[in-house]
Amino acid sequence: MSRRHVWKVERKARELIAFLMTYKGAAVSKTTVCEALWEETPIEYSKDCLYKLVRRIKEMQIPFHVECSRGMIRLNTDNIESDIFP
Repeated sequence: MSRRHVWKVERKARELIAFLMTYKGAAVSKTTVCEALWEETPIEYSKDCLYKLVRRIKEMQIPFHVECSRGMIRLNTDNIESDIFP
C-alpha cells in the first residue's frame, strides 16, 4: 500500500469515527454514512468503500470499535472517554 493511499485511508477513518461519534453510540444506517462520506459516489461503490474502511480500522488496532449489523453501523462508546458522552 502506498503512503498516499495509507494517508487517504487514515483520513477517511478519522472522518468515519468523527461522524459516528456525533451519534453518541447509536446505530445509523450504512446508507446515511455512505451519503455523508462519499457524497458524489454511487451508493453501491460507497458501501464497498465503507466495508473496506471498517475492515481497515479493525486492522489498525486503534481503540475505537466500529460495529456493523443488518445495514446499520455504530461506534461502541463503552470504553471511550470524551466530553461528548455523558
